[in-house]
Amino acid sequence: KQARSSWPSLRSALRLIVDGSDEANPTDVAHIFSGYAPVSVRLVQQAVSGQWLGLEDALRMLPGPLFEVRPQTGASPQRPSPGVSPPRLSYGNNAIGDEGEAEQREERPVVLVVFVGGCTYAEVSALRWISRRPGASRRYMVLTTHMCSGTSLMAELIDKVENNLAFGPAGSAA
Repeated sequence: KQARSSWPSLRSALRLIVDGSDEANPTDVAHIFSGYAPVSVRLVQQAVSGQWLGLEDALRMLPGPLFEVRPQTGASPQRPSPGVSPPRLSYGNNAIGDEGEAEQREERPVVLVVFVGGCTYAEVSALRWISRRPGASRRYMVLTTHMCSGTSLMAELIDKVENNLAFGPAGSAA
């Protein structure tokens, strides 16, 4: 018996394919990927918007267990005491906590997105694009075990193919 693909259901439930994106004024993250929105980025969007309702069936199609962790009722983020300046963070050449736009970004909550097993530079770029949109209510920080680019993916695949050719499929010398 042949297994049925979950792709059509996931594509529809998470709006993974978006046709007719306006190149001049993109409104959807799928614009970055020529009409495709990565599952990981769509899941983050759904999680922060609270729109999980109705997605349980689609989420069960993804590998791994399905669970939800909710913060304790009444828990709120700790704010610095009056007169105490917040810590200065820096990212690249941009200091966060300085005057101007960086100060406004500090007021938005930060969402920590964790990728166990790695993510692509494009997924990080998509999350940055979302946080820079006008009216964006959150910033995203990415924690990952590995960053993957097209070059690193191809190098790893070529290395595996060369090893397989040299040692045979079972790993024994040919």
